[in-house]
Amino acid sequence: MRTSRATGTLLATVLVVATACGGGGTTGGTATGGTAATGGTATGGTAATGGGTATGGTAGTGATGASSVAADETEYAITLDPGDVPAGTVTFDVTNSGARSHQFVVIRTDLGAGDLPTSDGVVDTTADGVEKVDEIDQVAAGETTSLSTELAGGAYVVICNLPGHYAQGMYQGLTVE
Repeated sequence: MRTSRATGTLLATVLVVATACGGGGTTGGTATGGTAATGGTATGGTAATGGGTATGGTAGTGATGASSVAADETEYAITLDPGDVPAGTVTFDVTNSGARSHQFVVIRTDLGAGDLPTSDGVVDTTADGVEKVDEIDQVAAGETTSLSTELAGGAYVVICNLPGHYAQGMYQGLTVE
């Protein structure tokens, strides 16, 4: 019985402190000085469930440790949101907002995003210091598709490796911590 009271008292104290310090965000929400749950972001507080981020607080990895990254491809750029994720299973939700088909290639490398070796207008994915991790061979114009892959901590670059697309700026760095 004593353990139950102590646990109840601790839980009540945590809830009172979280509420008094700025409240909380809920699914996908943001809290400053409070608690953000289910993939939210907290500054000075706690982010939990779904791999949220925390500045000056605690970040939880969620039940599965999985992360989602929204990727948008256009002529000739790739944007990622967020640009850094925890190690583990990462699902890229890739939307081609452009008018042409594109590829989506995930590369692990310590080279700069714009410094990958090329040959005949494409990135040489067999070169030293370049490790192709996974890819979507074609994302048609207007299409959205997903790619789930395991990523260890390190530096990555996502690219479109159709001839000439990388050279025109279709790449974006990604940090996995």
